Amino acid sequence: MQYWADEMIAGLPQEEFVFNDSKTYSGSAHVGSLRGPVIHDVLYRSALDAGRRARFLYGSDDMDALDAVPPGLSQETYRPWLGKPLCEVPSPDGSPRSYARYFYDEFMAAQHKLGISPEPYHMSDLYRSGRMNGVIRTLIEAADELRAIYLEVSQSGREEDWIPFSPVCEKCGRIAMTRVHHFDGERVHYRCQPNAMHYAPGCGHEGAVAPWDGAGKLPWKLEWAARWQVLGVNFEGAGSDHSIAGGSRDVADAITRRVFGAEPPANLPYEFLLLEGGKMSSSKGIGLSAHEATEALPAQQLRWLQVRTRPRTAINFNLGENAIPRLFDDFDVAAERYRDGSAEGWQRRQFELAQVRRDPDVMAGYRPRFAHVVTISQIPGADTETYFAQHKGAPLLPAESDELRERLAYAPVWLERFAPAKARFEVQESLPPEVKSLDAAQRRFLISFARWYEQARPADGESIHAAIMDLARREQGGAGFAFRALYRIFLGRSSGPRAGEFLAALEPSFVRSRLKAAVAALD
Repeated sequence: MQYWADEMIAGLPQEEFVFNDSKTYSGSAHVGSLRGPVIHDVLYRSALDAGRRARFLYGSDDMDALDAVPPGLSQETYRPWLGKPLCEVPSPDGSPRSYARYFYDEFMAAQHKLGISPEPYHMSDLYRSGRMNGVIRTLIEAADELRAIYLEVSQSGREEDWIPFSPVCEKCGRIAMTRVHHFDGERVHYRCQPNAMHYAPGCGHEGAVAPWDGAGKLPWKLEWAARWQVLGVNFEGAGSDHSIAGGSRDVADAITRRVFGAEPPANLPYEFLLLEGGKMSSSKGIGLSAHEATEALPAQQLRWLQVRTRPRTAINFNLGENAIPRLFDDFDVAAERYRDGSAEGWQRRQFELAQVRRDPDVMAGYRPRFAHVVTISQIPGADTETYFAQHKGAPLLPAESDELRERLAYAPVWLERFAPAKARFEVQESLPPEVKSLDAAQRRFLISFARWYEQARPADGESIHAAIMDLARREQGGAGFAFRALYRIFLGRSSGPRAGEFLAALEPSFVRSRLKAAVAALD
């Protein structure tokens, strides 16, 4: 059984792949927008590994109009720009780059964190450079055929005088409100309609412009098919909403075959990445942005979350409770199976293609469990490098030290933003008053455990945990009373992290002193 990406590449005849993906940057791209780039990057890597030549392009549809002001931006500042091309709207940070370039750069930074580095392009550059001129003429002159395609494929009609082009209004600069009613062979004649869009009015101007060199743009379904011709794209997956029967992808495919006489790119429909089951929207400010997601979750785990899931399966992205530690654990289990050779072939490829950094040392190294790292990170003065080297049983390799540092850096983020209250603790500097709540059985256990700890030092976490269990059983059937006693004298509460790992990270003299003080207080 092959991993899905290798199977797909093996079944396609192309000797050279040109993968493409793009997006309209109407605001910060939500985390769900990463699904397309991750899937295309996996296919791109798979093609290269199969010995094929491959490129991966990622574009900004920045000739599209600004159609809403996202929450967090000034309505007063941006309302006058509604309906104008995103490449003309000013950047939120006041820099010379455009609004679209600002949010594109933000999203590309998120992609780069996930190990994705496609070749960037911007539709405004393709239009202004004249590279789109030929396909624009072809499509305008094929208006009758395009009307037939829309009607046959998507059961949507177009007016008899419809011309597939949207010029930038020469008077108000808007592009969303202009409607072309005639093409004289060199110029399109248009009107900027006052009531064309609900979010902003057209100015009513009537004019004529040559539709070349960035004077306007094609409708997006036509632009999709035209871009494939200009860039030589032969593979582009699309979200399931675009890939339904009669949907945008079917329209673009029909245009490619019937107008351009070419075969459309191979398609891979994929499902969405959801936040708590709800679809996200950039322009409406709904959901976690990709930028925020790369801060809320380490890049390696965010990539793994997506690569481990087949494209046609939706992902419900949940940051709550212990979902993130479980994600770490799943990744670490896959790493262990990769390292010991027990993973099946498709599982090995899945793990390889999930890596942010394709480094053999990174893929095969030691990884402490995230929950363990969280525990040790909350212990004042703990020498984490030394502690985890002892836990491994050998010095940490450079890649392993890097992994540990990444997990240590992320631990406080998880604790502050997503962890349940029980995951947070604070070692008490002095014996807590809760010691007075311990009973006679807990006192006897503490005496026995203090004696064992004095003789066993230095003890590792597993040995300490085993000793707690053994001594507790000698006192009575279960071990819960023993753990509660330890948590109360060290943390001032009845629950806490895994006790063996926790005590192993504390300074031995501090543990002995606290056990001695607790027994004395109970006496």
